[in-house]
Amino acid sequence: MVTTKSLSPTDLLAAIFAELPDELCKDVIPTKTPWIHRTFFNLKNAYPDLLGSIPFDETDMFPYSPVIDEAIANLQIREDLQRKNPKLTTFDVNPETKGYLLRTNKLKLEQKSEVKKISHRLAEEIKKTQEKVPS
Repeated sequence: MVTTKSLSPTDLLAAIFAELPDELCKDVIPTKTPWIHRTFFNLKNAYPDLLGSIPFDETDMFPYSPVIDEAIANLQIREDLQRKNPKLTTFDVNPETKGYLLRTNKLKLEQKSEVKKISHRLAEEIKKTQEKVPS
């Protein structure tokens, strides 16, 4: 298992969001709590090396993680994730956050590779939400 002792959950999520393709960084990422938690729960199961230590409570209507909740809140406070749309239904990734993975020295090379894979999978999940919205 890859350790992330020097990497907080907030920094890990920042790295994942920072690696999303540019077209998914503006007015596309859903802000709905159930979607976020289900998505990261599924990502945790697919990528246990980096996400396996994030706890989830599976006893409610959707898997919920206070760690994910806090990390998303921290990303908003840091302005890595922003809600700029009028209905506040989507996040934007701050352009200054892009490239985080290259700038941080908190991730080892194999961890950076894993973050890119997780980000790719997150992008697929985001695209699925776009397919459900009628034009």
